[in-house]
Amino acid sequence: MIKEGFLSRGWYCNLLGIPHNSDSVESPVYNIPITYETGLTLDDHTLDPDFRFEPSNNVLFNFYVKDIDEAYKFIKGNNIRIVK
Repeated sequence: MIKEGFLSRGWYCNLLGIPHNSDSVESPVYNIPITYETGLTLDDHTLDPDFRFEPSNNVLFNFYVKDIDEAYKFIKGNNIRIVK
């Protein structure tokens, strides 16, 4: 069985156009390399037995793109569901 954290890592790396190396994963977290001050960490909460996932009704973050039409084509071309 593939752990959800591994699926998330690949999804975000594909979305951001960055390579992902499974050797650099230190479960339960994967730090996505960002070249700015703010980091992006995926945490699968493997070590937190009391964790309960509760989806947010609010936007958690946005991605800036120079060409929105190209970004839209990329998203659609990768079968990423657009919800809003």
